[in-house]
Amino acid sequence: MLLVVGGHSRNTGKTGVVVALIEALPDARWTAVKISPHYHQADSGANTDTARFLAAGAVRSHLIDTPEALGPILESGENVIAESNRVLDFLKPDLYLMVLDFSVLDFKESAAKRLDSVDAFVVVGRGIRKPPWTDLPAGWYERKPKFFVAPPAYMTPEVVEFVRSKAGL
Repeated sequence: MLLVVGGHSRNTGKTGVVVALIEALPDARWTAVKISPHYHQADSGANTDTARFLAAGAVRSHLIDTPEALGPILESGENVIAESNRVLDFLKPDLYLMVLDFSVLDFKESAAKRLDSVDAFVVVGRGIRKPPWTDLPAGWYERKPKFFVAPPAYMTPEVVEFVRSKAGL
């Protein structure tokens, strides 16, 4: 099973959501993957996203720089949770959650082109309840399920149940 957690921009809470899902669904025995073309500290560093995934309970954690490198990981037959939008250029996940933070005004074009693929939005609450973006297709936000979460938990029982039911966990 492949669960993808993407976002509309950087610094929206994607890693927090992935960590929270790993913690909330330990029976899935997640293999967690961060896909990023940007430089990150070595995988073994204590404060890296991949280390956070392991600390949350992931069985394995990988940092890869291209979605194509995900192939061998998926072939293992394990439940994979991947933090990336770019993977959607190559694979259709079983479930795709897009993290939105209305206080982050940037909405990358690469994220906008994936709005039709979203199964649900996870909205990181910072006191703003209405999307600030006016140049996106009409109805993009209204027609999908929405779950409101807040740091540091980044999770609600409703998100867990949605993922469990949609992903067959």
